[in-house]
Amino acid sequence: MIRLTRVSAVLAAVAVVWAVGAEATPRIQRLFTTRYPATVGSKLAKCVTCHDVKPPALNPFGKELKAAHLSLAAVEKKDSDKDGFSNLAEIKALAYPGDPKDKPTAQADSSRAAPADSAARDTSRTPPDTTSKSPHK
Repeated sequence: MIRLTRVSAVLAAVAVVWAVGAEATPRIQRLFTTRYPATVGSKLAKCVTCHDVKPPALNPFGKELKAAHLSLAAVEKKDSDKDGFSNLAEIKALAYPGDPKDKPTAQADSSRAAPADSAARDTSRTPPDTTSKSPHK
């Protein structure tokens, strides 16, 4: 009888640990999609944003997020995957911040604000006619 009680206690403890671990993922995903609403329904709203292909292993972004105690703000300026783009830039471009092979596209990069003098360099505009033809000639 004592042995059965011990086995039951161990099984109960395993069930509690499993339930808590299983709840952590949806909670973190909700935290992520709440902070970055554009990621809802995208590939970034999935486990692989923080995990390697085989969870529970973490990718570089997941490791930095864990080290930052799940503070997304604390890891936004970092470049977890060392690909030259900040985590925030990658998230905004819907690219994985933990995968160096997944980078923001050129189209996403072009959404940055244009320099103030860009109109002066715009060759698609016709330059004004500077030759004045006076009707009094």
